[in-house]
Amino acid sequence: MTKEEAQKTYLMLQEIEEGAKILQQQMLILNQQSMEIASTLQSIEELENAKSGSKSYSMVGQGIYVGSQITDTKTLLVNAGAGVIVRKTLQETKEMLAQQFNETQSLQQKAEDELRRIAQEGNRLKTELQGLISYAKDKAKV
Repeated sequence: MTKEEAQKTYLMLQEIEEGAKILQQQMLILNQQSMEIASTLQSIEELENAKSGSKSYSMVGQGIYVGSQITDTKTLLVNAGAGVIVRKTLQETKEMLAQQFNETQSLQQKAEDELRRIAQEGNRLKTELQGLISYAKDKAKV
């Protein structure tokens, strides 16, 4: 066991720790997305029970709302991306959000599995590094 082997193991351990930090950040983002989707689904379910003509508040942006009146509870305008807005029924929107929620949950599970794998590899490298250090200390005593 050489000093170079210990340094190499230590560098690998640092890389794994950095990868774990990045993965944890991604997991936080995925969790936030899941919560936003779940909240939107809940709002749509509440809208489903609203009557046409009901008063509501509509978000203008950045936490700013304006009083409004619900005129159509069956059709929603949905941002399809790239600034394109499409009409979808309540049911189509719920299905789309449910699919997004499931995809986000799947990605979260994959990230958790990868984090566990990384943690196991990190523990293995820590044990290996401790063994290299112990070996070097014992060799130095001789």
